[in-house]
Amino acid sequence: MLRLVAIFNFISAGIDLLYALAMIGVAIFIPVMIAQENARGVPAGSSPPPALFAVIYGACAVLSAAVGTVKLIGARKILARGCNAWGWGLAMGICGCPQLWCGLFFVLPLAAGIFTIVIMCRQDVRTYLSNPAPAPPAF
Repeated sequence: MLRLVAIFNFISAGIDLLYALAMIGVAIFIPVMIAQENARGVPAGSSPPPALFAVIYGACAVLSAAVGTVKLIGARKILARGCNAWGWGLAMGICGCPQLWCGLFFVLPLAAGIFTIVIMCRQDVRTYLSNPAPAPPAF
């Protein structure tokens, strides 16, 4: 089940990072378009300030990139049974649940987050992750 948690969170992290790239593009594109409208003679008062769009979409990009990074680190630590793997797993589950800024893709991170929290709260998972990973055999 931990492999499924890691796979779902790797996929969710990929979606988050792609969303962050898209929002960075939008944060750059919309202010440029508004500036071009203003240069063509459209009255400046008819559109909101370009910096507002850059801040809103930039904040969405930063949040999505931060959550995607937490998910990547957590999924990697769970697979390797690394230090604080249980804590990172719970953190990536909690980060996946309130992702309201993802719009249409909100259901995928929410499902992965709930599944992660449920699996991480099982006692056998806690015991498994608290034991260190065995050393690979030397050949």
